[in-house]
Amino acid sequence: MGIVCILLRIYSFILLIWVISSWLAAFPGQAGSLARRVNRLLSPLVEPVLRPFRNLLPTLRMGAVGLDLSPLILFVVIQVIQLSIC
Repeated sequence: MGIVCILLRIYSFILLIWVISSWLAAFPGQAGSLARRVNRLLSPLVEPVLRPFRNLLPTLRMGAVGLDLSPLILFVVIQVIQLSIC
């Protein structure tokens, strides 16, 4: 059980970095450029896991802005798994 708990914690950290980098990628300049590179690096690890959640939960529209809640749902799922097995 220990290795699964460690992997879930690492994946939660990767997901958090991916979410923050996706927000920062909108900024111009060097910070945005670095965030886009980090996002491209982590997307192959995060996107396949988020895809089923996105299929179940559509993007929340707020005017011209869309809010993707799938990372939040994935965080909750990871926490539930951690609480039940760790």
